Amino acid sequence: MLPIYIDIDGTLTDQPGGKGEIIKSRIAMVKRMIKAGQPVVIWSAAGCIYAKEFVKANGIDAIAAIGKPKLCIDDMKSIKWNGLKVRTPGYIDVLDALDSFNG
Repeated sequence: MLPIYIDIDGTLTDQPGGKGEIIKSRIAMVKRMIKAGQPVVIWSAAGCIYAKEFVKANGIDAIAAIGKPKLCIDDMKSIKWNGLKVRTPGYIDVLDALDSFNG
């Protein structure tokens, strides 16, 4: 089963951009989804530490708590999301070649 990615601020809290109050009914729904076997990733543009602290403070047993990505390397170049930069797998080969050249 593929995971569901759930944002924190403005989704699990009542304010986008932080400093909001948690929405208890949404936290409870996330916990029910996880208990039913649905993999859940909690993420935030505020970063990894913030996401990890949020899940710990709210007792959410997510498979991961991460910051939202600034770059995605995927074979599906058509992925579109809020200015996310998407690169094909060949991008890794370029990075490896640059690393070898600079090493």
